[in-house]
Amino acid sequence: MKKIILLILAVACLALCQEKPKYLHVSTIPSYADIYINQLQPNHKSNPQAASPEFIVATSENTQDGAVLISLFKPGFADTTIRVKLSDKDTSYLIVSLRPTYDQEMQEAQEKILKKRYNRNFGRIMMLGSAVPFATSAVAAIVTSSLINSANDEKKKIENSPLASDANIQKHEKNFKNYNDKASIGKIIFNTGISLGASLLAVGIILQF
Repeated sequence: MKKIILLILAVACLALCQEKPKYLHVSTIPSYADIYINQLQPNHKSNPQAASPEFIVATSENTQDGAVLISLFKPGFADTTIRVKLSDKDTSYLIVSLRPTYDQEMQEAQEKILKKRYNRNFGRIMMLGSAVPFATSAVAAIVTSSLINSANDEKKKIENSPLASDANIQKHEKNFKNYNDKASIGKIIFNTGISLGASLLAVGIILQF
């Protein structure tokens, strides 16, 4: 019993002694700027970790010497990178007034970056979406194979039962036609799914570059 109490006290002590997480609240004027964390020269074609306003959890991975590197990106405004020293309190606050840029070339470059990011994201969706027609083709292949086997069984029954009654042969012929027609539909679904899946996957890969 004493061991259990000591164990509980030790766990409670560890929980109390754990350092509380720190937060950095980033807000910008105007809002909805992309936030890249701990990236000196972020690739703006990639999705940001957050968008302002946002609370960012300070971890050992994104902090160095108690500071967080914040890079901000918003079309129409100059890129901003700030190294923020966290306060001793639980939450630190950063408010940045973004500087407008009137450089036409820079604005066009920023728009191209956003377009490329959109294409990449859309491409990823297409690549993931290709799994649906591929999965449909896989199911169609299994079902079609089963239908072909059933059709062959009916065909063998017809060939191996020359003395069977006309009604019985007609039954097997009907079953054979039914299985064969369904197998033909299954082949169409399989081929369509493969073609559609391959097209989505190919376009998705192209959009990544």
